[in-house]
Amino acid sequence: MKKDIVFTQGPKTYSISFNIRTLAELERSIGRSLLFMYSSGGAGMIRQCDIHFTANALKYGLKDIGDRDPYDVIDEYCDNGGTLDFLNGYIFSAINETGFFIKTAGAAVEVPEDKENK
Repeated sequence: MKKDIVFTQGPKTYSISFNIRTLAELERSIGRSLLFMYSSGGAGMIRQCDIHFTANALKYGLKDIGDRDPYDVIDEYCDNGGTLDFLNGYIFSAINETGFFIKTAGAAVEVPEDKENK
C-alpha cells in the first residue's frame, strides 16, 4: 500500500487503500483478475466496473467500513451527490497507488542489476 486515497462527498469523508491481500480478496469476490481488467484498456475496464465490483472494492478497501453493507455505502455516497463513475475513479486510484499494476506518477522505476552478465 502506498497511501490512502481520501475523498469527501457531502458531510462524509472516505479513505480507501489496498494491499496485496485485500486485492486478492477483491479478485476472488468478483471472479476475475485485476490484471486482466488493466490489460483490457480503459474501455474494457469500464465495461467490467459493475455495481458488484464497486461494492466489493469498498468492502475490501474502504477504511472503517466495519459491518456496514457496502451497497449502503454506495447509496449514501450517491445520495450526497456522488456518482458511480467518480467512486470507481477513487477505487482505481487506490489500486494504482499500490504500484502492483502500474507505476504511480513520480515513482522511480528500479531496474534489477544483471549480476550474471557483468
